Amino acid sequence: MSLGIAVWWWPVGVIATVAYINIANFMDGINGISGMHGTAVGLFYAWAGAANDMTWMMCAGLIVAGAFAGFLPWNLSRGTVFLGDVGSYVLGGSLVAIAIGAFLSGVYVEYLLPPLVIYLADTTVTLIKRVQRGEIWYKPHREHVYQRLTDVGLSHVQSSLVVTVATILVSLIALWGVRADGAGSVLAGLATAAVVVLYLCLPRVLRPLARRRRAVDS
Repeated sequence: MSLGIAVWWWPVGVIATVAYINIANFMDGINGISGMHGTAVGLFYAWAGAANDMTWMMCAGLIVAGAFAGFLPWNLSRGTVFLGDVGSYVLGGSLVAIAIGAFLSGVYVEYLLPPLVIYLADTTVTLIKRVQRGEIWYKPHREHVYQRLTDVGLSHVQSSLVVTVATILVSLIALWGVRADGAGSVLAGLATAAVVVLYLCLPRVLRPLARRRRAVDS
């Protein structure tokens, strides 16, 4: 049975699925981050489904958002419940499945990629730095941006909120860019890049403030 999809899309889809499942697992290192990510991206995909008249995408997004929003109170209260590998695999797999299905159904990539960009950027830059230093990239570490944010004084919830707010900002900017023409689209691209760069540099920006605070406390 043919689904009307070019053969070369199948390996691309498999690679994308495996990659984002692992990215979601890499990023699941502090309380709240996966629950907030699933809720935010699920809601955005639900909206994208409604905007593109795709009921299945809207329902799938709402299911993901509801599932991870329901998990959040248990994970945030005292951090007594964790997703673990299986939960983070479900998160990554469900989101990338919606994204791939929607893309193959004709939804613009501007609706699909931006909600995933912060996770992609954090993981990609971290792994590149580790490989450049000759480190074993898949070994446990604390070099992701969200982890370094906790090292400079942010709580788990605060660091998770930074990641989520950056994700929402990038998504909204991209949405505006879809509706803009010419210079507006270029401006949206530059603004998106600025948010990503700011997120990646934030631990370095906050580090002097953290040192100053520790000096005052001591």
